[in-house]
Amino acid sequence: MTTQHAMPRSAEHDLVVLVSQVRSEMLGRVERELAEVGVESYIVYVGLKRLETQGPMTVAELAAALRQDRDVLKRTCGRLERQGHLRRLDGTRTSRYALTDSGRALLDRAQARGDHALKRCVEGASDDEIVQLNGALGRFLGHLRSAA
Repeated sequence: MTTQHAMPRSAEHDLVVLVSQVRSEMLGRVERELAEVGVESYIVYVGLKRLETQGPMTVAELAAALRQDRDVLKRTCGRLERQGHLRRLDGTRTSRYALTDSGRALLDRAQARGDHALKRCVEGASDDEIVQLNGALGRFLGHLRSAA
Protein backbone atom coordinates (compact mmCIF):
# COMPACT_ATOMS: atom_id res chain seq x y z
CA MET A 1 0.00 0.00 0.00
CA THR A 2 1.35 3.40 -0.97
CA THR A 3 0.66 6.55 0.89
CA GLN A 4 0.08 9.67 -1.13
CA HIS A 5 1.24 12.91 0.38
CA ALA A 6 -0.68 15.99 -0.54
CA MET A 7 1.42 18.85 -1.84
CA PRO A 8 1.29 21.74 0.58
CA ARG A 9 -0.69 24.56 -0.95
CA SER A 10 -0.67 28.24 -0.31
CA ALA A 11 -2.65 31.21 -1.55
CA GLU A 12 0.42 32.25 -3.58
CA HIS A 13 0.61 28.84 -5.26
CA ASP A 14 -3.11 28.86 -5.99
CA LEU A 15 -2.77 32.35 -7.52
CA VAL A 16 0.02 31.25 -9.86
CA VAL A 17 -1.98 28.20 -10.96
CA LEU A 18 -5.16 30.23 -11.48
CA VAL A 19 -3.43 33.01 -13.46
CA SER A 20 -1.71 30.36 -15.60
CA GLN A 21 -5.02 28.62 -16.31
CA VAL A 22 -6.79 31.89 -17.16
CA ARG A 23 -3.93 32.89 -19.48
CA SER A 24 -3.98 29.52 -21.23
CA GLU A 25 -7.74 29.55 -21.71
CA MET A 26 -7.87 33.11 -23.01
CA LEU A 27 -4.86 32.78 -25.32
CA GLY A 28 -6.12 29.46 -26.62
CA ARG A 29 -9.49 30.94 -27.55
CA VAL A 30 -7.98 34.02 -29.15
CA GLU A 31 -5.31 32.08 -31.05
CA ARG A 32 -7.91 29.66 -32.48
CA GLU A 33 -9.80 32.66 -33.85
CA LEU A 34 -6.62 34.28 -35.19
CA ALA A 35 -5.59 31.04 -36.89
CA GLU A 36 -8.87 31.11 -38.82
CA VAL A 37 -7.65 34.23 -40.65
CA GLY A 38 -4.01 33.13 -41.01
CA VAL A 39 -2.32 34.71 -37.99
CA GLU A 40 -0.20 32.04 -36.32
CA SER A 41 -0.10 33.39 -32.77
CA TYR A 42 -1.19 36.14 -30.44
CA ILE A 43 2.33 37.56 -30.37
CA VAL A 44 2.29 37.90 -34.18
CA TYR A 45 -1.04 39.70 -33.89
CA VAL A 46 0.37 42.10 -31.28
CA GLY A 47 3.44 42.66 -33.45
CA LEU A 48 1.28 43.57 -36.44
CA LYS A 49 -0.69 45.96 -34.24
CA ARG A 50 2.54 47.52 -32.99
CA LEU A 51 3.75 48.10 -36.57
CA GLU A 52 0.42 49.67 -37.45
CA THR A 53 0.41 52.07 -34.52
CA GLN A 54 4.12 52.93 -34.30
CA GLY A 55 5.20 52.56 -37.90
CA PRO A 56 8.28 50.75 -39.20
CA MET A 57 10.44 49.02 -36.60
CA THR A 58 13.58 46.90 -36.56
CA VAL A 59 13.49 43.32 -35.34
CA ALA A 60 15.38 44.41 -32.21
CA GLU A 61 12.81 47.13 -31.49
CA LEU A 62 9.94 44.70 -31.98
CA ALA A 63 11.62 42.08 -29.78
CA ALA A 64 12.10 44.60 -26.98
CA ALA A 65 8.56 45.97 -27.28
CA LEU A 66 7.00 42.49 -27.30
CA ARG A 67 9.46 40.96 -24.81
CA GLN A 68 10.23 38.19 -27.27
CA ASP A 69 13.34 36.45 -28.53
CA ARG A 70 15.00 38.45 -31.32
CA ASP A 71 15.91 35.39 -33.44
CA VAL A 72 12.36 34.06 -33.30
CA LEU A 73 10.99 37.43 -34.39
CA LYS A 74 13.56 37.68 -37.17
CA ARG A 75 12.28 34.39 -38.62
CA THR A 76 8.68 35.48 -38.12
CA CYS A 77 9.26 38.80 -39.88
CA GLY A 78 10.96 36.98 -42.75
CA ARG A 79 8.01 34.63 -43.08
CA LEU A 80 5.51 37.53 -43.01
CA GLU A 81 7.63 39.33 -45.62
CA ARG A 82 7.58 36.27 -47.92
CA GLN A 83 3.79 36.10 -47.48
CA GLY A 84 3.53 39.73 -48.55
CA HIS A 85 2.31 41.10 -45.20
CA LEU A 86 5.50 43.03 -44.35
CA ARG A 87 8.07 44.85 -46.44
CA ARG A 88 11.63 45.57 -45.49
CA LEU A 89 12.68 49.19 -45.68
CA ASP A 90 16.37 49.44 -46.48
CA GLY A 91 18.54 52.49 -46.42
CA THR A 92 19.36 52.41 -42.75
CA ARG A 93 22.05 50.46 -40.95
CA THR A 94 19.43 48.00 -39.74
CA SER A 95 16.39 47.19 -41.85
CA ARG A 96 13.01 48.24 -40.59
CA TYR A 97 9.82 46.35 -41.33
CA ALA A 98 6.53 47.99 -42.27
CA LEU A 99 3.04 46.66 -42.90
CA THR A 100 1.95 46.27 -46.51
CA ASP A 101 -1.64 46.67 -47.67
CA SER A 102 -1.95 42.90 -47.36
CA GLY A 103 -0.61 43.10 -43.80
CA ARG A 104 -3.15 45.79 -42.90
CA ALA A 105 -5.96 43.68 -44.35
CA LEU A 106 -4.72 40.67 -42.37
CA LEU A 107 -4.60 42.77 -39.22
CA ASP A 108 -8.15 44.05 -39.82
CA ARG A 109 -9.46 40.49 -40.14
CA ALA A 110 -7.46 39.36 -37.13
CA GLN A 111 -8.61 42.28 -35.00
CA ALA A 112 -12.26 41.52 -35.67
CA ARG A 113 -11.79 37.84 -34.75
CA GLY A 114 -9.56 38.58 -31.76
CA ASP A 115 -11.95 41.18 -30.34
CA HIS A 116 -14.84 38.74 -30.74
CA ALA A 117 -12.91 36.01 -28.90
CA LEU A 118 -11.94 38.36 -26.08
CA LYS A 119 -15.55 39.47 -25.64
CA ARG A 120 -16.59 35.83 -25.36
CA CYS A 121 -13.86 35.26 -22.76
CA VAL A 122 -15.39 37.81 -20.40
CA GLU A 123 -19.05 36.99 -20.99
CA GLY A 124 -20.86 36.86 -17.70
CA ALA A 125 -18.54 39.35 -15.99
CA SER A 126 -19.79 42.86 -15.37
CA ASP A 127 -17.90 45.90 -16.63
CA ASP A 128 -17.05 46.74 -13.00
CA GLU A 129 -15.62 43.26 -12.40
CA ILE A 130 -13.44 43.55 -15.50
CA VAL A 131 -12.19 47.00 -14.43
CA GLN A 132 -11.45 45.72 -10.90
CA LEU A 133 -9.62 42.65 -12.19
CA ASN A 134 -7.60 44.77 -14.63
CA GLY A 135 -6.66 47.12 -11.81
CA ALA A 136 -5.65 44.34 -9.42
CA LEU A 137 -3.61 42.48 -12.04
CA GLY A 138 -1.96 45.71 -13.21
CA ARG A 139 -0.90 46.54 -9.66
CA PHE A 140 0.34 43.00 -9.15
CA LEU A 141 2.40 43.14 -12.35
CA GLY A 142 3.84 46.48 -11.27
CA HIS A 143 4.91 44.98 -7.94
CA LEU A 144 6.52 42.02 -9.68
CA ARG A 145 8.46 44.24 -12.06
CA SER A 146 9.62 46.61 -9.35
CA ALA A 147 10.81 43.69 -7.19
CA ALA A 148 12.91 42.20 -10.00
